[in-house]
Amino acid sequence: MSEWIFFDIDDTLLDFQAAQKKAVRKFYEIHTEDFSLSFDELYKKWFDIEQTCFDAYLEGKYDFDGQRRARFKNVYALSGHTLTDDDAWKCFLEYEDYYRECWCLFDDVLPALKKLKAAGYKLGIISNGVRAQQELKLKKTGIFSYFSVIVTSSDGLAKPGRAIFEHAAALADADMENCVYVGDNYETDIVAAGFAGMQAFYVQRPEHGLNEFADNMAAIK
Repeated sequence: MSEWIFFDIDDTLLDFQAAQKKAVRKFYEIHTEDFSLSFDELYKKWFDIEQTCFDAYLEGKYDFDGQRRARFKNVYALSGHTLTDDDAWKCFLEYEDYYRECWCLFDDVLPALKKLKAAGYKLGIISNGVRAQQELKLKKTGIFSYFSVIVTSSDGLAKPGRAIFEHAAALADADMENCVYVGDNYETDIVAAGFAGMQAFYVQRPEHGLNEFADNMAAIK
């Protein structure tokens, strides 16, 4: 029987895409004169650039702040501008303020966490990202106290590698087969967790969130 349930954060618990889009829009509206693209054009490129830079960070090509600067250098390059490291960092810090203002949970998250806790499950986090920022997300959205184990790529491991799942189970003192992982990315979360030996539940928002999962797990318990 499952004892532990681990969660991804972005787009599983926290509505990352909504927060990101609102923050990018605010940055764009303030700096419209810097861009030759419409907002929709910029945002589509933004998403691709962010993923490319973050993947490069996971591969060791950038440190975490380096991939943040690279993101803005690439975004501004779309309109023919070349940013220095200092200018790119100033842009990121401004954007980050807007982004943090927009953090919010999906509506089903808090009820699901309460139901799982009441059913006796222990809860944890496995997330790619810097620990300080990921923990801040949990604190600012009011759910940090629900999680007994938090593992991020700051620990030197990252999804989809199996080692990060094994590390989380070891910290929880739990057998892999008694752990469930919940995430929104099929390859990075679901396939990777299954390969590592955990059970996995695929969150497909907005159609399939955490309500049905929490109901089923509570009924099993």
